[in-house]
Amino acid sequence: MASVFLSYDRDDAERAKTIARALERGGHSVWWDRHIKGGAEFAQEIEQELAKAAAVVVLWSERSIRSAWVRDEAAEGRDKGKLIPVSLDGTSAPMGFRQYQGIDLSAPRSERGSEMRRLLDAIDGLAAQLTLEDVRREPRKTVRTSAPANWQRYALAVAVVVAIGGGGLWLSSRPTDMTSVSIAASEPGPGSNKLARDLLVKLSSLQGHNESQFRILTGNMANSADLLFQVALRPEAGSDRASLALVSRKGDEILWSGELHSKTGQFADLEQQLAYSAARILDCAQHALAPGAKLPTQTVKTYLDGCARIAELIGSDPSQIQPLFEQVTRDAPNFTDGWAKLLLIYSSSALPEEMNFGERNDVRMKDAITRARAVDPAMPEVALAEIAMLPPDALEQRFRLLDRAVARHPANPNLLVNRAAHLAAIGRWSAAIADSRLAAEADPLNPAFENAYILNLAFAGQAPMAFKELERADTIWPGASNLRTTRFWLNFRFGDPRIALDLLQQGVARLPSQVQLVLQARIDPAHGNLERARSFIRQALQTNLSAGPVQGAAALGIEQELWPILLARPRLGPGTLTVLMQPAFRTFRQDPRFIAVAARTNVLAYWRSSGRWPDFCRDTDLRYDCNTEAAKLR
Repeated sequence: MASVFLSYDRDDAERAKTIARALERGGHSVWWDRHIKGGAEFAQEIEQELAKAAAVVVLWSERSIRSAWVRDEAAEGRDKGKLIPVSLDGTSAPMGFRQYQGIDLSAPRSERGSEMRRLLDAIDGLAAQLTLEDVRREPRKTVRTSAPANWQRYALAVAVVVAIGGGGLWLSSRPTDMTSVSIAASEPGPGSNKLARDLLVKLSSLQGHNESQFRILTGNMANSADLLFQVALRPEAGSDRASLALVSRKGDEILWSGELHSKTGQFADLEQQLAYSAARILDCAQHALAPGAKLPTQTVKTYLDGCARIAELIGSDPSQIQPLFEQVTRDAPNFTDGWAKLLLIYSSSALPEEMNFGERNDVRMKDAITRARAVDPAMPEVALAEIAMLPPDALEQRFRLLDRAVARHPANPNLLVNRAAHLAAIGRWSAAIADSRLAAEADPLNPAFENAYILNLAFAGQAPMAFKELERADTIWPGASNLRTTRFWLNFRFGDPRIALDLLQQGVARLPSQVQLVLQARIDPAHGNLERARSFIRQALQTNLSAGPVQGAAALGIEQELWPILLARPRLGPGTLTVLMQPAFRTFRQDPRFIAVAARTNVLAYWRSSGRWPDFCRDTDLRYDCNTEAAKLR
């Protein structure tokens, strides 16, 4: 929830009241001058509320541009970087305020819903940035993180890409003494030197992002660093491989060494894997070597080996590294991060049956939660493990655990991306964007977090912004395969079907060959392409009411045919509802029967009990009231 200061002219009070109520329904606290208590000093209270606000929303109109009060309040918001200008009647902002892109609520009624969502997104963005800045101003505040636990079925619709491979490890709690590190090529040659330089640049970006984590030493100072990364390129037939080693300067002891390779053969993927793995290993090393840890040398090496191997486990079986962290917790039962990683692995095995990689670890996880809480009661991984063990319909418990954990650890990217997935699953896309953006900013070398942010933007109806963010990411990791996959999905659902078809034929995604029919129909609906694609989707929907066929129905203009199928099902998977809350189904949701569809999941009950209604319920052109329609279904 953000604190919003609403500035407007008295003559616009009725419009201001409507907007204030909409913002409050969106979960924000809104202050406007009617809240001033009798006897309070008018100017003093305004100054106090302006200072406290995360966002200053100024309603420009023919009347307000002539108001000295509104101009002063707008100037305060502008100077503090909190200004969000809104036009009520098409009036342009006065000189001095036109450098900000405004939100136009004078648009036709059919377009006001999207403009209101832009306003809510802008407020969420400012609130999220304020949270991150608060954390950055307290560099020694304990903000622990490790790789995230997995989510249950409904959340996986958005966040499956970060199930195992996430982990903003560099934001973990820090030793009091800052660790210094240097980077060098261990073998001569331009390839090894380039890898060393690139790794230096990428780790330096983390150093600038969080001053308290470590120092990178170069030049004459490099030899005095606590730790040394040695990197070398090892070209092999058809792919590139790199060796990476972490050496302690005290005794020149190798703490960890391993070989990384690009599964795609792309050098960009090798660079990305190298930077991400090095950041993870460096973070873990700081914990393991902290004076208070007092870990035996072999335990340090076992722990670092497990940390390095987590980076290779996106979508894979986590049980192979489970014994490593079980050994660490046996050898060092008071080592906080050992328990954090073990809870991650146990949580990853507590997935729904259709995604479970092996034996569930519920009994061992309960024991690990108890012992980990004894070591650190506020450990974020405890909350993630508890969430993973809850049944899919326990939404209130899930959000209660997540909100409490995020309040304690507001910059923890794993908690943020997990909550973003849960928010997306209940249709609160604006809030999901804010959380996933913070997660991506908090862990800039984590490709999974960046991908989740881009996809959330697109699913929330902000496809142009998603493509813009993709281009920005591509300048950091040019040619990386994960970004090519993201580019495919963006174009497949929201962009140019020709680009998507070309990428699909290059093998960036593993999909049934018939999926090409959908793309070909979008490229050229003539010559029977459209009917062939529709026939394929109709057949798929009879047996598989999953995200792919449902999205295909919207892409081919036959989403209205979904009604009898959806209403005939006594229960629907939450993933289906998540898809139906995406932009392609905006017209579909205009039918009040959509609430009856939502009632076939556990999500409607949560909307009603929590009051956290989805974003679309605030659309100004929606033909019904969500709460009223829900009440009819009692």
